[in-house]
This record gives sequence, structure tokens and C-alpha cells, in this order.
Amino acid sequence: RTCSSDPEEIAARMKDLLTRCDAVITSGGVSVGQKDYLPMVLEMLHAEPVFAGVAQKPGSPMIAAQVGEKLVFCLSGNPFAAAATLEQYAIPALLRAAGRREEDCIPARTVRTLTSGFSKASKVTRYLRAKASGSQVAIPGEGNAEAHASGSLSAMMGCNCLVDVPAGSRALNAGDEVEVILL
Repeated sequence: RTCSSDPEEIAARMKDLLTRCDAVITSGGVSVGQKDYLPMVLEMLHAEPVFAGVAQKPGSPMIAAQVGEKLVFCLSGNPFAAAATLEQYAIPALLRAAGRREEDCIPARTVRTLTSGFSKASKVTRYLRAKASGSQVAIPGEGNAEAHASGSLSAMMGCNCLVDVPAGSRALNAGDEVEVILL
């Protein structure tokens, strides 16, 4: 559901949602742009910040907060950035809040061998959408960095994992072993 660009109206809608729901997840309006009102809205709702920002690409502007006993997750407006942080942070937190054991909430990690590379070195931790099968993992788009832009929807099709590229990594090559987060 879309919302207006008026912070007061956004706050009123979010307050209403928080009376009816255990958690609210938003997409967009969280970064530092002219119309990114969610940090202001959270202040208006007297939200207690859990964290603001994650040291990764994509999804760095994510915010997690608590309004009373309710959780609020403000995700990037870019589709893949929102999907990556939803899987890594929001879903595990919601599962834990629902009473699951902590170790059952964290996505499984494993090591797989790349069948294709990724052409860009990574200054910060980066997550790439990928397709795991058996002991191998393929990065869609021939490893072309442009195919992995946060707003690219087509590269998400058929993906079942994220390749974890640590900060300070060089470009990846076919045959490299990488850590994979299974979704």
C-alpha cells in the first residue's frame, strides 16, 4: 500500500497499523533523500531505535525500531536491497519475536564453489543474489556488476541464496569458494 508524502499522515497511518498489527515493515523513505521521512516519522511516534543503518550493500539505510512492544522495520525502496535486508534482519527478528529459538531464526550458511565470477571488488560487505545447486553457486548476469544494482528485479528471478562478499574483497572468479546464505 502506498502512502502520501506528508510525514503527519504517514505517522497517523503507521500508528493505526501498529494498533492492528504486531509489526510494520515499510519500503522506501528511509535514506537521506528530500522525501525520506521515515526517520522523522519514527521520532514522531516516540520509537526506540534498535539500529539505524547496516554496514552492507545493498540495504545500508535500513532502520529497525520499537514502538511500545511492536517492531518496525524500515527497508530501502530498492527492490533487492529491501529483499536482502528483509531476509537477513526482519524475518529472523519476527521469528524470534514469535517465540522461535534464536538458532532457528538465523538463515543457514554454507560454502559453495562459484561457477561464475563477479567483476567488482567490494570495499564494504556486499550480498549478491545467486542460485545454489549441489556444491555450486551461480551468480546471474554473467557476474556483471550492473546486473546486481539494488533496483534490478530481473536478476532476482530464480535465486535461492545470497553470496556473502566480505569487505575488502577482490573481484570473484569462477572456482572461488564463497560463503552462501540459503534462503
